[in-house]
Amino acid sequence: MKSIIPLQNYRDQIPEVQLKNMKNDGVKFQTIYNKFVELGIKGARNKNKVRDDLDYYIELGFFVKLQNENHQQLYYQTHIGGDLKTDMYLLEGIKFVKILLDTKFKKINDEWEKLDKEKLFYKQKTFGKGKYSKPTKKLERWIMLLDSIIVITQNLMGTRETMD
Repeated sequence: MKSIIPLQNYRDQIPEVQLKNMKNDGVKFQTIYNKFVELGIKGARNKNKVRDDLDYYIELGFFVKLQNENHQQLYYQTHIGGDLKTDMYLLEGIKFVKILLDTKFKKINDEWEKLDKEKLFYKQKTFGKGKYSKPTKKLERWIMLLDSIIVITQNLMGTRETMD
């Protein structure tokens, strides 16, 4: 398994904003990358790795990137987690994440429709002392789509627990 740059490093560099009132106060990718190199964060020397990890966190709903009229993309923190009574950004962050979840569930449903249900497992390949059929690569890729849903849902559950 490849190592990933910790989420907290990105959170320290990307500002939290209320999603309704986003102005040009986001952070450009080059600024994030330069700061990571300056701080000597492990794995940050490779620009593609920093971008891939940031894209992964965007997919999980922690950040959002917006294109701003012929400029570089700006990154913002969506703010999942916190206390609704004391945190003015939380409600907008949750709305954003719900929209993100809707699109991910739609993609999962679309991919499920494309799968050939009779060819989900290899007939000859097994694992677990021959008890279980091995899943095909297409089924494994479909299951991987669920990873981001699980992480986003866990974060929303943590948010709900802190709201009481």
